[in-house]
Amino acid sequence: MKKEIIRTSFDLSKSTIEQADAIAHQAGLSSRKDAVEWSIGIASQITEALKQGLKVMLSDKDNKQREFSLGTANVHPKETERMVIFQINEENTVRLMEILEKPGHPAAKVALVLAKASFRSKSSKAVPANLLFELIYWSLRFEDVDFLCLVRDIITNLVTSFDSFQGLVDSEYFKPQFDTNCLEQQFLADEYHKEKGRQMTP
Repeated sequence: MKKEIIRTSFDLSKSTIEQADAIAHQAGLSSRKDAVEWSIGIASQITEALKQGLKVMLSDKDNKQREFSLGTANVHPKETERMVIFQINEENTVRLMEILEKPGHPAAKVALVLAKASFRSKSSKAVPANLLFELIYWSLRFEDVDFLCLVRDIITNLVTSFDSFQGLVDSEYFKPQFDTNCLEQQFLADEYHKEKGRQMTP
């Protein structure tokens, strides 16, 4: 029997959306939509139980019970650090390693961590996004043109199909779409538009 689908929409607060995402994650559901359907299914059972004069109780592994509270959230989203798959070409890895030879370079520590990550097997190349934030921070703060060029190339390599920032800028018919909610993409968007603007200035 074909399942009838009725399209509907409604406004939800940010905290409710976060709850739906947390439910989907913790219950092993595939989407926010599945979490909503699953929650409505449970709510219908609770409503029926209450209609019959029953109490909804929670029981732990030792059979200790406590009343199920309908007025407060029981699932809380867990804060997790955003990870980024760090995959750069060999040339940029060498350029990262060269930073270690510059005494007192503020990005030396993060450069070493990222260079090591580039040598790992494909399945373990994920690095915390805050390492990229640090790299970007020093590229903008530290007056080193070569370092800025390297960071541009690394971020270009990570978020586009181009090997270098210059290749991205020089592409004639490609208009990149950046997700500016992510700092590394915001950085690349700013640098890209800055460079395009410079090219157009006589």
